[in-house]
Amino acid sequence: MVESITSPAPSGVSKETPNPDPQTITFVFPCLNEEEGVGPCVAEAKKQIEGIGYTADIVVVDNGCTDRSPERARAAGARVVKESRRGYGRAIRTGIEAAHGAILFMADADGTYDLEKIPAFVEGITKHNADLVIGNRYHKIEKGAMPVMHRYLGTPILTLLLKMMFRTSVRDVNCGMRAFTRDAYDRLNLVTTGMEFASEMVVRAFNHQYVIREVNFTYHARVGDSKLRTLRDGLRHVRLLFLYSPDFLFLVPAAVCWILGAVLVLLLYPNPLLLGERAIDIHTMLVGATLNLCGLYLGSLGIIAKAYGHFTGLRLDRWISFWSGRLRLTHGLAIGAVCAVLGFAFIGTVINAWFKVDFGNISYVRELVLGLVSVSNGIVVVATSFVLSLMVIQHTPEKSPVRG
Repeated sequence: MVESITSPAPSGVSKETPNPDPQTITFVFPCLNEEEGVGPCVAEAKKQIEGIGYTADIVVVDNGCTDRSPERARAAGARVVKESRRGYGRAIRTGIEAAHGAILFMADADGTYDLEKIPAFVEGITKHNADLVIGNRYHKIEKGAMPVMHRYLGTPILTLLLKMMFRTSVRDVNCGMRAFTRDAYDRLNLVTTGMEFASEMVVRAFNHQYVIREVNFTYHARVGDSKLRTLRDGLRHVRLLFLYSPDFLFLVPAAVCWILGAVLVLLLYPNPLLLGERAIDIHTMLVGATLNLCGLYLGSLGIIAKAYGHFTGLRLDRWISFWSGRLRLTHGLAIGAVCAVLGFAFIGTVINAWFKVDFGNISYVRELVLGLVSVSNGIVVVATSFVLSLMVIQHTPEKSPVRG
């Protein structure tokens, strides 16, 4: 059953694959010492693909095998390509670059995936116009097929993070059985090298507004030993999700810090704040100033990171339209100038008072703190506006010049 969800080149393989054959389906198996499982997996994939009238192109990627996996794969009818650099993502990318078909599959060669579901994946692409079809192992998991930590903690947490950060509805982000068109894959421009490759594919597919569908299947117990490194691979997934979500990594913490800092500075500017018998005074105001500036810098980095993400394939046109249409360089300069002028006005009162006492001791700390915070906000806003405009100019077609 197919369920709808939503709307550098590897070593030894040419980056370009001219004219992929629409009647050929390429199945890529990354392989690291899967001697027991690779042969049956290749044979079953070949059988299922040919059974629905396509030519089967089975590619097994030798990712540093020290057993007889390559020989078993060839004997079952696969082509074997070698990728000496270790990594799940590297192996998949190498296999895809060697592919002949217009429709591509990926799955592990350990017997865990139900390859009898291949026709359902193909149907998702050919009949339901999906760009990416991803499996759902949680439909049914055989006893002992998935470690308890992965089943109830690792994958659910990663899937929840994906839903929160990117508003997706994929139910099994780590499922490695997937089908996609060659054109859809090329437009994703995937770059990761490890297990986080699976998350990167889903994130970029959603950000490109791909049609994604899901296929339920039974997840079987693996043949041979697992190569997963639970903690390290999990952290790589989490790191990638945050790197692809500047909102959560930068902008949300920035907003909290900036607002909290501004509130503290403004509340304490007129007088100390009394809470019962305790007075909150200049020291707390300095903490607020620090929080405000930290939030400002984080926000600036977040906006630039968000722009960079758009310019590297994540809703590029929408970001250009926002900055060069509703917002322009002149808006940023105006906001920054207002902040700077207000700040210099406060600093000016401090300098004037200092001058009147012949540069002796004065107690204008509150005015100085407020003035420095305001000037700093203005400078960062202006600098960020220039950086964004430079990025937009570099990525805007001639017919849509950046104004401002």
